[in-house]
Amino acid sequence: MVEKSTRKPGNTEVKIGKRKVKFKVIAGFIALLVLVLELVAAYQLVRYDQGVLSIYAEQQDAYVELVMEQIALRDPDATDDEIIKQILGTLDASSGKYWTLSKDDYLVFVKDVLETNRYKGFTTSTYYVDQTAEDYLNSLRKNWVTHQVIRMNGDDYVASGVEFEYAGKSYRICLLTNTSVILNNNAFLSAKITISIMLILTFVVVLVTFMSLAVMMDKQSAEKDALNDHIVQQNLKIDELDQEVLHMEQYSTRWNSYNESVLPTFLEKLRERKTFPLYLMKLRFDRTASREEFLESAQMLLDKKVLRFTMDEETELLLLFIQFSEKEARNALSRVQIYGRMDIVKEQTVAFASDMDELDKEFFG
Repeated sequence: MVEKSTRKPGNTEVKIGKRKVKFKVIAGFIALLVLVLELVAAYQLVRYDQGVLSIYAEQQDAYVELVMEQIALRDPDATDDEIIKQILGTLDASSGKYWTLSKDDYLVFVKDVLETNRYKGFTTSTYYVDQTAEDYLNSLRKNWVTHQVIRMNGDDYVASGVEFEYAGKSYRICLLTNTSVILNNNAFLSAKITISIMLILTFVVVLVTFMSLAVMMDKQSAEKDALNDHIVQQNLKIDELDQEVLHMEQYSTRWNSYNESVLPTFLEKLRERKTFPLYLMKLRFDRTASREEFLESAQMLLDKKVLRFTMDEETELLLLFIQFSEKEARNALSRVQIYGRMDIVKEQTVAFASDMDELDKEFFG
């Protein structure tokens, strides 16, 4: 027997709808979490660069301070040209860093390995053109080395500078180092690339995993919806079958007996359908209980093509065997066992429609 599901279609759809809403909330939360983690990682990379530049700037400050101390030991009576040659002419320079020396608002010296040493030909405002560079130059303090990341000609530089007096005149000296030289150092660059790759891989793994889970959840949700629809349809079909079975049981010849007054109607319908042969048998029992015992046993032992009609006399019963011969009818009757006595008081075979007219009226009550 098929067990029916007690789940109602409406409740199932509500539950599935709640799961979909919950999944969307989780999906949004995971996407937001990944975005936050990416932003935090990007911020940490920026801090990493800033930390490296800060460490380098402190070392550069110490170098500038050492240069300032060396300047104090020079000949105080030297001319500007002599000062430049004596003090700055021997300072190291490379493609990533260079020195500047300014007197008042005039840049008196610029040393860069990529360009010729230049003297007194332009002002600081024409060289330190970016606002951050100009602000930094104007913020230099006397005998106190400070550093700052400034922008010049589209590049960022770590600037370490100080204002000092020489021969009664104020000078400002700066050491500028391109940040790309620092950050693209093999060790630093390798670490940064590794971190960036790990960050990207982590993002890709999380994203792919989430998308895979999303696809799986959608697939499972679709399967559950399909299964739910199948269960609903199956339950509807089972209900229909139950109704059919109930209807059949209500009118089944196996479970029901009829009054003898409807026997002519049955015979007429059988005549119209040409359902032959028919065999009629009238039984008499020794008591009413025996007849009831026979009817109860006949429910399981007699074929559904055996119709039972109760008589007004409570100890009598009429059986109509449809498409049974006399021998087949007697064999079927012999399978029904009762404790009382049962006698066949009348029987007749109807082989053709014409035989219907010759039926003994006794069979009709």
